[in-house]
Amino acid sequence: MVSIDGTNSDFDWQCDNLTEKPQYFFLVLESGDSTQDDILARRMHCKRIAMQIIAKMMADYASGDSTMQQLLPDTLIMRGIGPVVDNYHGVLIGFNISLSTNYAIDETAWL
Repeated sequence: MVSIDGTNSDFDWQCDNLTEKPQYFFLVLESGDSTQDDILARRMHCKRIAMQIIAKMMADYASGDSTMQQLLPDTLIMRGIGPVVDNYHGVLIGFNISLSTNYAIDETAWL
């Protein structure tokens, strides 16, 4: 599994408040042969794992668990991916969280 942090962000204006929506990604990958059947089998296996990750995320979100409290469920995506690096194939899981943003100008940051 490979994770990609939330340095990419979308922004949204809701209820007179600017919100930042950092993007996060997981890659669930497996290495194997280059045959089409093997590639498809690895992707399906990785998809089953990814569905369990999503199920856990949604269970934590639904229970009010603080680790997933700011998850935006409508932003969850899954995409097939590969080959990556040395013949790894699998799936990418992407999602956003919502953070309030202070959009006041810091006068000391400007020349």
